[in-house]
Amino acid sequence: MSVKLHCPNGSPITADIEDNDNGTYTASFTPVSKGDHQITVHVRGKPIQGSSFDLQVCPCFLSLNDPLPRE
Repeated sequence: MSVKLHCPNGSPITADIEDNDNGTYTASFTPVSKGDHQITVHVRGKPIQGSSFDLQVCPCFLSLNDPLPRE
C-alpha cells in the first residue's frame, strides 16, 4: 500500500502508513504548503476506486495551549 500527497508545487509527500491489524490502515502526513492538494492511494501498485482525492490545505496557527474549537 502507498499513499501520497501531491502538493501544488508538484512535489509529492509519501505518507507514513500504520497497519491497524483489523483490515484497516492509517496514513498520516504533514502538508508543507497551502492550497489544492491531491491524495493518491495504491494497493498492490494499483489505485483504489475513487483515487485521487481532493484536499484543500489552509494555513493554520494552533498553539498546544489553545483549546480546540468545538463544532
